[in-house]
Amino acid sequence: MEMSTKTSTPLTEDSRSAISPAIDFLMGRKLMVFVVIGLATGVMLWVSGLTVALAVTAYLVLGIVILITAIDMVRELMRGHWGLDILAVIAMVATLRCRSMWPG
Repeated sequence: MEMSTKTSTPLTEDSRSAISPAIDFLMGRKLMVFVVIGLATGVMLWVSGLTVALAVTAYLVLGIVILITAIDMVRELMRGHWGLDILAVIAMVATLRCRSMWPG
């Protein structure tokens, strides 16, 4: 009777993505995951009644999203690709600016 020995091979990039396609999907969308976590945190703070912490969280998440989007937009412009990113950044900055001007 012959005994077979199983050898363990290290995980390759292909085998990792086959094991966890959901994690693979989310790793390509880090900004989206960050925004969803920020939204969930904001909802928890809102339900808890912690309005100052909610405001800080909202401005922090929005500021980081604007910064990352602006950096990506500049990179694309440097490559010669023009798109709607310019309009998106202008809209986000205008929203942040208008909201900070309104008291309450």
